[in-house]
This record gives sequence, structure tokens and C-alpha cells, in this order.
Amino acid sequence: MTTTLSRAKSKQDSGYWPTVGRPEAITRNDPTRLPVFRGMLRAAFECQCKNLDTVRTTVADWLEHARDPVPYVKELLRYCIRRRSEGGLQFATDVLSLTNELAMQYARQFQGQDAHRWSREATAEEHPNDDVWRILLVAACRASGDTQEILHLLGSCYRAHNRGIREAIVEGLGVLGTSKAKQLLDLIARDADDPFIRKVAGQNREEVA
Repeated sequence: MTTTLSRAKSKQDSGYWPTVGRPEAITRNDPTRLPVFRGMLRAAFECQCKNLDTVRTTVADWLEHARDPVPYVKELLRYCIRRRSEGGLQFATDVLSLTNELAMQYARQFQGQDAHRWSREATAEEHPNDDVWRILLVAACRASGDTQEILHLLGSCYRAHNRGIREAIVEGLGVLGTSKAKQLLDLIARDADDPFIRKVAGQNREEVA
């Protein structure tokens, strides 16, 4: 039995960020060319800076044309987070922002795996999944996707009281920069229960034109 990433149905944004349902599970896995893809990622971290734009585009093109992009997105996240000290988080964010809607689609799938801990882990401590959310949410906001769906995704993630996820949401809203995003940044800067998140939201609001 096989399934693929599917575009989430658009929902109207009413009130303050409604919660979406559990995303569809993704079970299809076709990693036959993963060793080639891993080699491409290794080469990306060894290339000269002048070639980096071409490398990012090549990796993004691979993801866009894969029959099943899921194992490759997982590998991109795993590999780049492991190399975060070498700019891995930024590289993965850049790559996924060049794809159509992979960041948002994978975020919904990952949410189904991660949301179970959100109600019981209201914490300021770092969690291993924070880096995944930083990449996915900011990349989704940078990509040319449906703004309403992106806002709905960010809103559904805001119920996580984990500081790392909320910081990623605030950064994503700053990147999005729409009038609705500005309103939400104002609201978070005023009402968030975490002083750090209030501060970051205010800073991102000031940077939005």
C-alpha cells in the first residue's frame, strides 16, 4: 500500500488561528536512490561558495521531480541538522523554499508525529525536533505557496507551548510579511505568555516593512 504527500485542503482563517485536524499519514517509501542523494548533499557542503546557488537549485529540483519526495526530504533534514554548525539549517531552509509546497506538506505530515507531545511539554528547553520546525516553517513562508494555508499551518502549530516551535512561527510570520502576519506578530508581542517570544515577535514586527 502506498500513499504520497497530498495538498492540504484550504480552510478559511477565522478567529485566532483554528486548529487543523491530524494530517494524512505518509506510508510510501521509495529510497532506491538515497545513496546518490546523500552524495549530492555531501558535495553541497564541500562546494565553493560561488557554486552554492546552483547546488541548492539542483537539490531542490531533485526533490521536486522525485516520484516520492518523502525519503529525500527526511534525508535532507537529517543530514543538514547534523551539520547545523556548518550552516546546515540555512541550507535546508533555502532548498525547501525553492520547492513548490514540499515544506508545508511535509510539515503537516510531521505535525501528525510530533503534536502528541505539545500538550505535555510546555517548555523553554530545546527539543531535538525544534530544528526540524525551524526549517519547515520558515521555508514554507519563503516559498510561493497559498498564504491562507501557510497561516493556517502556523496557527495550528502555535498551540505548541514549546519555545523553539513558537520562535520558528514568529520568524516565519516575519518572513511572510503580509498584513495578517503583521497583525499576528502584534498580537503575539502583546499577549504571548513567554516573555522571550513576546520580545522576538516585537523584533520581527519591527523588521517587517
